[in-house]
Amino acid sequence: MRVTSGTTSRCSPRSCTALPRAGLAGSTVLRGIEGYGASNLIHTNRLLSLSEDLPVVVVIVDTHDRIRAFLPQLEDLVTEGLVILDDCEVIRYVGRAPDPAADRLAGHERKSR
Repeated sequence: MRVTSGTTSRCSPRSCTALPRAGLAGSTVLRGIEGYGASNLIHTNRLLSLSEDLPVVVVIVDTHDRIRAFLPQLEDLVTEGLVILDDCEVIRYVGRAPDPAADRLAGHERKSR
């Protein structure tokens, strides 16, 4: 799942603290240098720009069922932005410490082949 928003919206890197508590396997926050959305206003980090609302993409990876179960919580987290669900194939997922989420994804990977 990908959530695209801006740094000033509620779905920002700070809101990612809710993701591990929800039991999701992993997430990554990517900060963009320029973008625009529904408002058609360009948000950029250029020196002369006054924009403070830079684009942010949060990528969340877990099984289909876990992602679907998490969707209702997005109502509170995403007040502006875009939520995209994509199918993906996990090739390898290795954590630093034993993680039940990694085992869950690895098991799902074996079942899907």
